[in-house]
Amino acid sequence: MPEVGLGIIPAAGGSQTLPRIIGRAKALEMLLTGGRVEAEEAYRLKLVNQVVSRHDLLPAAEKLANRIKGYSPVALACAKQAVTGGLDLSLEQGLELEAKLARSISP
Repeated sequence: MPEVGLGIIPAAGGSQTLPRIIGRAKALEMLLTGGRVEAEEAYRLKLVNQVVSRHDLLPAAEKLANRIKGYSPVALACAKQAVTGGLDLSLEQGLELEAKLARSISP
């Protein structure tokens, strides 16, 4: 989060999404110091879901992409919408969103 070193703040949602992922204290540390984290720390903080070597990065990304592209694009879009849209809702509202999306793709 280098923005404060440039005299600005994150404008793409970083100040809102980062604390929701890693907690207020660590997010403030990163935001106020322009701090960076190593790969293992990013994994521990749940900023990334896996760590691979630079050499294995493209093959790992392609493997994941190939797995995802084998599924229904509509189901994938709805699953993504359920997660991203539901995070800002109460659990009850999130469950309603999930049910609505599930109904929209049910045969």
